[in-house]
Amino acid sequence: MKRIQSSAVILTVATLLVGPAIANAASTTLTRAQVQAELAEAVRTGNILVDENGSRKNEFFPHNYETSSRSTLTRADVQAEIAAAQQAGNITNGENAERLNQLYPNNYSVTQNDQTKTRAEVQAEIAQARAQGLLNRYVGA
Repeated sequence: MKRIQSSAVILTVATLLVGPAIANAASTTLTRAQVQAELAEAVRTGNILVDENGSRKNEFFPHNYETSSRSTLTRADVQAEIAAAQQAGNITNGENAERLNQLYPNNYSVTQNDQTKTRAEVQAEIAQARAQGLLNRYVGA
């Protein structure tokens, strides 16, 4: 019985001596204002835990938090890109992953409107194709 009592006393004394040492090692010297600033920053960036798996708010709701990179394009540039994509059919159709120019290829030109040849060059090519008999002059309806 004395053996059990002495073991319990030693364990209690060890716990009393080690406990404050562990608590001092874990404590930091942050002020209340610093802790409040860190909390405000975490709330603003969504860096707060949502569940016990370690998931954060900015992972669940990324659209609610701004990203670190900012766009250098102006509103007019973005609208011009959207208009060009719509004209070329490079827009997806709802939930379908295919683009409109893939779904309806006849509605969109295969090549972009990048004109690399002048009108005179195109007319010269047409004249040459006619001379070689590659083009029919009259197309029957």
